[in-house]
Amino acid sequence: MNPSDEMRQLQLAYRLYQSSQVKDAYKLLQGIVRNNKRNYHAMHLLGIIELNNGNPSGIEYLERSLEIEPPNPDFIENYAKTLRAVGNAKEAHRVCDHGLELFPRRPALMYMKAITACELGLFEESIEIFDRLLAANPNNWQCLNDKAIALSKSGDPSKAVEYLDRAIGLNPNFATAHNNRGNALKRLGRFDDALSSFDRAVALRPDYAEAFCNRANTLRDIGRFEEAVVAYDKSIALAPHFVDAPYNKGLCILAMGNYREGFRLIEYRMKMPQLAKDYPIYAEPLLRASHDIDGKTVFIYKDLFFGDIIQFARYAKLAADRGAKVIFAAQDALHPLLRSLSPAIELIAENARPEAFDFHCPLMSLPRAFDTTEDAVPGEAPYLRAEADRVSKWRERIGTERFKIGICWQGSKLSVLDGRSFALAEFRAIANLENVRLISLQKNGGVEQLARAPEGMKVEDFGDALDPGPGAFRDTAAIIEAVDLVITPDTAVAHLAGALGRPAWVVLKAHPEWRWMLEEGRTPWYPSLRLFRQTRPDDWTGVFKTIESALAETVRAKGVSREVARP
Repeated sequence: MNPSDEMRQLQLAYRLYQSSQVKDAYKLLQGIVRNNKRNYHAMHLLGIIELNNGNPSGIEYLERSLEIEPPNPDFIENYAKTLRAVGNAKEAHRVCDHGLELFPRRPALMYMKAITACELGLFEESIEIFDRLLAANPNNWQCLNDKAIALSKSGDPSKAVEYLDRAIGLNPNFATAHNNRGNALKRLGRFDDALSSFDRAVALRPDYAEAFCNRANTLRDIGRFEEAVVAYDKSIALAPHFVDAPYNKGLCILAMGNYREGFRLIEYRMKMPQLAKDYPIYAEPLLRASHDIDGKTVFIYKDLFFGDIIQFARYAKLAADRGAKVIFAAQDALHPLLRSLSPAIELIAENARPEAFDFHCPLMSLPRAFDTTEDAVPGEAPYLRAEADRVSKWRERIGTERFKIGICWQGSKLSVLDGRSFALAEFRAIANLENVRLISLQKNGGVEQLARAPEGMKVEDFGDALDPGPGAFRDTAAIIEAVDLVITPDTAVAHLAGALGRPAWVVLKAHPEWRWMLEEGRTPWYPSLRLFRQTRPDDWTGVFKTIESALAETVRAKGVSREVARP
C-alpha cells in the first residue's frame, strides 16, 4: 500500500469510527497496521477501539503509538480520556503524570489529572490542581463544578456549595452543577434545598437520568419511599444501562420490607463501574435458590464493607449446615473472627481462587440465593464467637464493678459523611448515671475526641491494646463479651455485637439503612439488638435522652451495685 492510499484508508477509518461504524473502521485499521507497523495514527485509534470494547490489549496499542513518533499531547490526552472512560482511573492518572512531565502547562492534561485524582480519592491533589487551573481562568465554570465535587467528597460539602453557586452564576443553565449542588446539599442535611436543585437539573435536562436517581436517593433518605420509587423508575426508563438507579431502588425496596425484589435489584451493584472490578467473572454458575448444594463446593467471596461481611457471613454457615463444602475468601484480618463460624468452612485469602468449585456467590448475593424474605430471615445468634482466652483476659482486666457499657461513636469516613456518626459528647448524661462505666470501643477516626471530652466525663480507654496487630475485632469482640451492654451508631461494632448475640443498643439517624427497618425497635437480623432512632433529622440530643431514661431503668432493674455488675 503506497503512502497516499494508506492516508485515504486512515481518513476513511476515522470517518467510519466517528459515524459509529466501529467494526468497519477496525478492519481498515488492522489492514493499515499490518502493512505499516509504524503508522501511529492507526495504532492509536486501534487502541481506543480495543479499550472501548473492554480489551486490555488496547493499552499495548496506545503505548506503542506513543513510542513510534515524538510525543503527541493530543494522543496522550486521548489515551487518558479513554482509560478513564473504561473505568481505569488509576492508569489514566499515570498517563496524565507522564504527559505533564513532557508538557507541564497543558491545561487539558492538568484537568484530566485532577479529575482522576478525585476519582482515586486523592482529594488534596485534585483540589490543588483545580486551584491552579482556576487561578489562570477564574470563570471556568466546568472547573468550579469539578472542584466542588472534590470538596464534597473530601468532606466539605458546604464549601462545595459555594463553588457550585459560582458555577451556576456563570452558567445558570448548567444542569450538571445543579445536580451536584443537590448532592452537596443532601450531605449537609438540607433535603428540601437538595430536591429543589435536582428539580432544576431535570427541568433543564428532562432526560437527566442521574439527577432523577439522585432525587430518588434524597426522597428515600427522608422516608418518602413511594415517591422515591417513582423517581427511580423514571431514571431507569430514561437510561436502562444506568445501573445506579436499579441498585438504589433495591435498597429503597429493602427498606420497605420487600426482600425478594430488593435483593434481586441490588445484584446491579456488580455492574456499577466503581464496584465491577470487585466481582470476578467465573465460568461456574452463580449460586441461586434453585440449586441443590448438598455435597457441592460453594465458593463465597467478600462483598463491600466489614459490617456487610459480618452480617451476611451467617449464610456461609447456613450453606455448610446444608451439606455444602464452603470455601470463603475474606480479608485476612477477619479470619480469626470468621473461623468461629464453622470448622467445616475453609477460609482463604480475599483475592485467592479455589482450584475447583461448583457454584460461586458474592456474600451479599447469598440472601437471594437462599430466597430470604422479610418473614424468613436467618436470625439465629450467636453465629460468631470471641476467642475464649481473650474473653477471659478482658474480663479480668475490666473487672466486675458497676454496669459496664462498651461505647462507640464514629464509624468510617463514609458513615460520617452520611450522618450515621455522632460526637462522643452525646454520652455525657449517660456517663453521669450512678453505677455506670463507659468503656471505649472506638478505633481510628474519632479517638481524638477522647482528649477533648466534656469536663468530668470519664471514658475508660485501652488505646493501642485494643485490636493491635493484623487481626480485626479480636479484642473488640472479647470486650463486647465482657461488658453488660454496647451502645453504638450504625457501624461494624453494631453488627459484631449482634452476630455475637450480645445486648447492644444501636443509635440510628431518622431514616437509616434498610437493614434497620422503618419503625421497628428491633431487627430480625439481630435479635439481641435494640434500636433507638432520631425522631427528627440530626437530633442526636433527643434520641440520647430516650436512651438515658431507658438505661437508668435497665440499671435499676438489674439491681447493679457499685461493687458487682452481674453475678
